Amino acid sequence: MLLDYGYFNIFQFINPYSRDKLVKWLRDEVAAVRRDYPGSPVSLVAHSLGTFLVARLIEEETAFSFDTVLFSGSIVNTDYDWSKYLDSYRVKYVANYMAKKDIWPALASYIVKGAGRAGVDGFESTHVSLFQHLHSKYGHSDYFNPHTFKELWLPKLVIPQRQVIETLSGLLVQAKTLLKTSPESGDCHVRVRMFYNAGDTTFRQFPGMHAATSKEVRYSEEELDYALTRESALGAVATCPPTFQAAFTTTPTEWSALDESQPTNGRGDLIAAVSARLFSISQPDAPAIGMVALEVLEAGDHNHAKQAVGAKPLVPKLSEYVVTACVGIQALFPEN
Repeated sequence: MLLDYGYFNIFQFINPYSRDKLVKWLRDEVAAVRRDYPGSPVSLVAHSLGTFLVARLIEEETAFSFDTVLFSGSIVNTDYDWSKYLDSYRVKYVANYMAKKDIWPALASYIVKGAGRAGVDGFESTHVSLFQHLHSKYGHSDYFNPHTFKELWLPKLVIPQRQVIETLSGLLVQAKTLLKTSPESGDCHVRVRMFYNAGDTTFRQFPGMHAATSKEVRYSEEELDYALTRESALGAVATCPPTFQAAFTTTPTEWSALDESQPTNGRGDLIAAVSARLFSISQPDAPAIGMVALEVLEAGDHNHAKQAVGAKPLVPKLSEYVVTACVGIQALFPEN
C-alpha cells in the first residue's frame, strides 16, 4: 500500500509544526492499515523525509509494532537508538540503504533539528537485526529501480528477517564451538551467508543475511554482489567455493574440505566450506529456492595446512549443522 503525503516544500520542511502534522497523518494511516488487516504483520518502506516521519512514529507511538522497516535516503540522526526498539520487538528487522553520493542527509542535518546523516554515514547502533549497506555510486534516489525492488527489497519484505539472521548467528556459534575442540583449527574464523534463487538459474546473496565471527572475514561488497550461476559454481571462480554447486543439485548437501594443495578455490584463506540447499517443502524435488553456505577461514599467522588437517574431520558435523539450520529456515518461507 502506497502512502503519499503529497507535495512538501522546503519551508514546510523546516517548520516543526508542519512536520508534526505529517507525523499525525502517518499515525492515522498506519492505524487504518492495522484496523483493516488485523493480525497481519506491518512493514514500512520509507525514503528521505519519510524516514524521518517513520523514526518519529516509532519513538512516539508505543502501541505500534512493525515487522521490517526499510530506509533509503535516510535523514534520520545517526545516533537513533535502534537497539532499543529491536530488543523490545517493537521492530523486528531494520534495513538501511545508504548512498555515498547523497547530499540531502547532510543538508537536512544542518537545517532541521533532529535530522541527520544516516543515509550516508549509517546508524551508530549495532544489532544483529540491523542491516546497513552503502552503495559507492548511488545518489539520493538511485535505489528506485527495478533491480532494487525485485532483488533487494521485495525479498526482505516477504521473509521473516530476524528469525533467519538469528538462525544463521546460532549456526556460527555451533560451528565455532565445534572448531575449538580441535587444537589445530580452534582459532579459525567462520562466516555464513544465505543465497536465494533470483531466477534464470542465478542465485544471489540475500541482502543482510550473513554473519561472521570476526571483522577480518566479513564479506566484501564484491562478495555480497556476486551472482552465482551454474557455470561459476562448477568452475569455483572468484568468491565461489566449489560447494556452491549444491544450489544446482537435488541432493540435500555437498561439502568439501580444502587443504594446502588447493588454497585458491575461491579464497586463499579458505579452509573448508559447507553448503546445503533450501527447497520448497511442498516441492522437495524442484530446483532449490536458496542455499546456506558456511565457510571456515584460516586465522592470521597460522599454518594453513595444520588448520586444514584439524578442520577436515569436523566437516561432516558442520554439514549436519548447516542442514539443520536450513530445515529451520525453510519453515519460514511462504509456500508458493
